[in-house]
Amino acid sequence: MSLEPITVWPQRYILRCERRTDLDENLGTLPDHSLYVGSSSGLTHRLCYHFTAGCGTLFTKRYHPVAVHAIDMRRPQNIKACLAWEDEIVIEKMFEFMTTYTHPHSWRCVAGGSWSKPDNTRMPRPLMERLEARRQRAPSRQSADGARPSLSRQQSTRT
Repeated sequence: MSLEPITVWPQRYILRCERRTDLDENLGTLPDHSLYVGSSSGLTHRLCYHFTAGCGTLFTKRYHPVAVHAIDMRRPQNIKACLAWEDEIVIEKMFEFMTTYTHPHSWRCVAGGSWSKPDNTRMPRPLMERLEARRQRAPSRQSADGARPSLSRQQSTRT
């Protein structure tokens, strides 16, 4: 029997957690769940830790996980790449929530990576940049096919 060392690499995961109830419901619609993004080289142990009452991260202690949403078993090049993936997925999911739901703080229903605390109130810069880029790509109302000219243009054509 050989005792050759084995390499264990981190697996990345997304947990579906309870709905946030601390955001003002009068500002718009919120998702019916939250998401937590993480990674671990001891995936089974880490998932058990999140699902154990009183354990896990601050976010999963406050908004308890109800299911494993996804697991990514691809081997990252290194730890740095794994952590970059976490941040990338967090921003992607925050963007998805911001474009799907009307609440201005729906992005706060996603945590993990560099933004794992439930009390984050400052929108992450990468998310702001992505939302701004989306706004700039959105077609203007006047350029849409069949759009009527603006009121000032209508008035100027009458004189």
